[in-house]
Amino acid sequence: LQVALKMGKRLIALVPLVSDEERLHVEQRLERYQGLEVEFRTYVGENVRCLAAADAGLIKSGTSTLEAGLMALPHVVVYRTPKSTTWIFKKVIRYLGPVSLINLVGGWRPGDPWDPTARRKIVPEILMDEVTSERLALELERLLTDRPYVEAMKASFAEMKKMVYGNGESPSLRAARAILDFSRARPS
Repeated sequence: LQVALKMGKRLIALVPLVSDEERLHVEQRLERYQGLEVEFRTYVGENVRCLAAADAGLIKSGTSTLEAGLMALPHVVVYRTPKSTTWIFKKVIRYLGPVSLINLVGGWRPGDPWDPTARRKIVPEILMDEVTSERLALELERLLTDRPYVEAMKASFAEMKKMVYGNGESPSLRAARAILDFSRARPS
């Protein structure tokens, strides 16, 4: 809403969901925002279509971030956890590297050491207690208005796509070839 008001435009938020039950729950929660400068549209099983139609995304951590990157959709990764999980992650696990597939895959370069803390991030990650409506609005506004920022992100997506697809073969086909080559090279 803050972004829509600031930009003077009505925003349409596409909300891909996995089930009709989830859709009912989400739509009930979104009712309170009806009539504002944001129109929410929910879709079940249409995540790729939503990514393709979007200008920018606030995307939950998971395979969707890699899909969005391969589709060159500028986005921010969002992952909010319960306070107990946040505490465990920060105090016990103490992992400081990226958590999203887009940054894990795209932030690595062949020859780099496997050091997640040294990886560059292709997209920002807003995690755990950093997730606030103000922070999300700030990041969304940047994605919708900061052309140099978006173009740099898209250039990183293109680099990552070359890395993932390599010589044009699908990653699945390349993995299958690698397994076959490995199995042929093993002594019986």
